[in-house]
Amino acid sequence: MITATLKVTVSPQHRSAALRTLRSVQGPTRAKPGCVGCHILYDDQEPTVLIYTEGWGSREQLERHLRSTQYRRLLAVAEMSEEPPEIQYDTVSRREGIELLEAERAEGSPR
Repeated sequence: MITATLKVTVSPQHRSAALRTLRSVQGPTRAKPGCVGCHILYDDQEPTVLIYTEGWGSREQLERHLRSTQYRRLLAVAEMSEEPPEIQYDTVSRREGIELLEAERAEGSPR
């Protein structure tokens, strides 16, 4: 799996427009083959910082998305950023669920 993250810092005047654009991209992206998640995040303490994340099942599916109209709209949001935007692609080689938590909790006392 590959996680794509865009982090921008927008002015209060551009925040609504940036959120509208991110939301307009979110639905169509979620519907694409291979998309395993798409989220818009922000912190109440830092309302000008917006984080947009996508999860993709394979590199090929991500690459197809990078060439799409939706991704061009994400890049328009990146251009609104008052600071250099952060764009990151992380390859996840292993994913564990509640089994890890259960196994660690069963081990005994905290370390």
